[in-house]
This record gives sequence, structure tokens and C-alpha cells, in this order.
Amino acid sequence: MQLNIGESSAFDVIKDTYDYETCKEITEHGCVSGVAHDHIYYKDTVAFFDKYEDEIVTHISESLGDDVLTDLFRDADASLTHYKNAVTWCYIELVAMDIVDNKESQMRLPLHHTLINSLHLPFLLSG
Repeated sequence: MQLNIGESSAFDVIKDTYDYETCKEITEHGCVSGVAHDHIYYKDTVAFFDKYEDEIVTHISESLGDDVLTDLFRDADASLTHYKNAVTWCYIELVAMDIVDNKESQMRLPLHHTLINSLHLPFLLSG
């Protein structure tokens, strides 16, 4: 196995390309809306798929199941270009959901701790 030092993962590329607000828009409107600005055209989505195919397919399979990949191929009418585009968009949408969920859970955590600490309930502290 050869290490590719300096190579980014597909996840890192998406995380570095799209900020939280853009990821939120992706989750709300999908890549089809054009909000995933670096992954609009077939040349971009196909190149991304070709470079990160194993990571993309594994992530989708583990997150949604293998049937989703089969359905995407069927929906693409067996066009490899359309399939790669659909799989790339599916992957980007999944990663965007992860980014939004993580950010929002981080935003809630400090508030939760602040509320608990401000209650000063003796029975919580007596342990």
C-alpha cells in the first residue's frame, strides 16, 4: 500500500470547499440547485468521482445502503456520466449534512452546559 502524503480525502475537499452556510443550503436545496458551485458541471462531478470513487461509494453504501447506488444507476438510464454525477451529488449532500449536524451540535453544547451550570441544583451536585 502506497501512502499519498499531501493528498486530501474527498471529505476534506468538500469540507474545505463549502463553508457551513453553503452546506446548509446544500442540505436544504440539494446540489441540483447549483449551490455546490464547484460541482455543477459533469466535467467537475465526473473528475471528482473518478479521483475519490472508493471513498465516495463506501460512504454512501455505509450511510444509505447499496440499494441507493443501484437506484442511482437505474435512474441514470445506465449512463455512466449521469451515474457519476448523481453519486457525487449524493456524496456531497451527505457530507454537507454531516458538517451542518456537527456545527449545530457544537453550537448547542455550550448552551446546554451553560444552562445546567446556571441552575445550581444541589441534588445534581451531590452525586
